[in-house]
Amino acid sequence: MYRFKDKINKFFVIGFSFFLGFSVLSLGFSEINRSAFSFLRPIDIFMIGIMLEAITISIGLGYKYHIYRQERDNYNTLLISELKKNDILKDQLNEKLSEKIESHKIAAIHVLHEKQLNELKLTSLLSQMNPHFIFNALNSIKLYIINHEPKIAAYYLNKFSKLIRKILEASSAKEVTLQEELETMDLYMTIENIRFSDEIDFNIKVNEKLNLTSIKLPPLIIQPFLENALWHGLSSKKVIKKFLFLLIN
Repeated sequence: MYRFKDKINKFFVIGFSFFLGFSVLSLGFSEINRSAFSFLRPIDIFMIGIMLEAITISIGLGYKYHIYRQERDNYNTLLISELKKNDILKDQLNEKLSEKIESHKIAAIHVLHEKQLNELKLTSLLSQMNPHFIFNALNSIKLYIINHEPKIAAYYLNKFSKLIRKILEASSAKEVTLQEELETMDLYMTIENIRFSDEIDFNIKVNEKLNLTSIKLPPLIIQPFLENALWHGLSSKKVIKKFLFLLIN
């Protein structure tokens, strides 16, 4: 737990301490003469420990989500500021273009301006990854914790933190390698699979002739297709195991 570096570590430690302390206390109550404490059963003490543990860990997850929302809001504020500056620049360019620049140069500058504007819009969209996905993923991980499956919860929480970091890194990049994009999609599918009770068998098949590190593409361009395949394709299939293949040829 200490090797897993995160701001909510202390919440896990406190929650586990509650659970362990009240478990030992309930065991002690079951061994001593309880005539003086007939109103309090060992199982009641044990349940109090579980309740305090669940509350502490839930507060930790909420704190983690609150930090993420703050970072996203700060980033969006910066983007809005940049877009406003871009609009001012656009007005200034239009004034100068109408007076001094020849017609063929005007077209070239407009193309460049539109490209820059589209890049800003893409960056803004990348920072707005479906908040329902974030919230549902945290809720799914919380269920593992409440059900006393800390190893599974830590595994998925580690995957979730890596995915969020990759999304934030991609939001400031114009292009990423195909290798990085596939790694991000693998993390995305791992988290989404929690909500499908691990029913989806996801595989990525890549042509061996392709050099994944040399191929560039816009970040998170594959994610909408995977999400559409999940929620409009596989979610309606009533089968025990569902298969989803991503072919890169």
